[in-house]
Amino acid sequence: MIRAFKSAGPVLFVLLTALLLAGCSQREQETVHTLVDPVTEQHGSILVERGDYTSVTVMDAFVVPEVVTLEPEISGTVSEVPFLSGETVRKGDVVLRLDTRDEEAELAKIRADMEYQETLDAYEDQLYVLDHTILERQKVLNYQQGGSWQNSELLSLDIQELELTREEKLKEREKRREKWQERIRELEDTIEKSVLTAPVSGRVYYPGTADDGLGSVAREGENVTLHTPVCFILDESSLHIEMEEKLSSELAGRNCYALAGGEKISVEYEPPSVEEAAKERLMSRLPKTVFRLKEGSEGLKAGQYTPIVFEMEVYQDVLLVPASAVLRDPDLREDYVFVLNADGSYERRNVEAESDGVKAVIRSGLSGGEELYVPE
Repeated sequence: MIRAFKSAGPVLFVLLTALLLAGCSQREQETVHTLVDPVTEQHGSILVERGDYTSVTVMDAFVVPEVVTLEPEISGTVSEVPFLSGETVRKGDVVLRLDTRDEEAELAKIRADMEYQETLDAYEDQLYVLDHTILERQKVLNYQQGGSWQNSELLSLDIQELELTREEKLKEREKRREKWQERIRELEDTIEKSVLTAPVSGRVYYPGTADDGLGSVAREGENVTLHTPVCFILDESSLHIEMEEKLSSELAGRNCYALAGGEKISVEYEPPSVEEAAKERLMSRLPKTVFRLKEGSEGLKAGQYTPIVFEMEVYQDVLLVPASAVLRDPDLREDYVFVLNADGSYERRNVEAESDGVKAVIRSGLSGGEELYVPE
């Protein structure tokens, strides 16, 4: 190649010079066309600065109310649904009632039987006192009238037998009373559990009362079983943040915070319990990620969009530019920037950069104090 170039002499030199000039002219025209489009292009510039930066990953999340699920502690038939789905209930309001007419009738009968038995027991107590008094008086008269020792002994045996009989009857009476009291407690507990009240204030929702594919769970006349969800209450006074996807193990261990109105809100990732994970799998529900608020929910509202920011890497004493200043050549797979020259023109320069979408850390290709083109 060297010998060919020398032998060609001035001819090749002229051709090579012409090609170089043509290439420079073409690149200059491309640069001017890209940066100075009088119709569509607006731009600003920034200085390359050195400093510290924490790169972040941002994921979409939403503020949602706590959902309180009400499940009956007994099985039964729904007798009353006082509210409609979407209505607001206050803490303590009855939101669902089960039919307990059989239990109430049995309870009334037991109490009536107890009252009647108490009347019989009182009459029996009076008879015992009367019989005991008569026997004691006969025994005294026997002594006073000089009766035989044998008669006195017989009277003593009669008194003893009367007392033993009395003791047995009192034990039977106590057993009967305890049995009744135990059944009363069972019936009262069932009647109490048949009434579901709102533990918090909020909007109520009954599954099955809308076209949600859950069936007619909470309608009058329908049977419900133990621990079947029959009512949900959206407690908008108690909020948390959810993402509708499962959090990766890489992000789970990172420091994170929510952003609302430009303010940072401290949150804490709440790993799912074993029960919740199993329920999601069994019910084929989409996994979700929950974040608890560390410092209350002031300034947040249910349904509000609130991104979660995860702090990824900490960079110290590095060159930083806005991520938008670093462009990507898809064909060459290279990152590049436009650097402002002293004469006001821009020069394209390849760089090694690492970006998180907000800031770009420049590994090579730039120096501090240089001015870059940034799209506005």
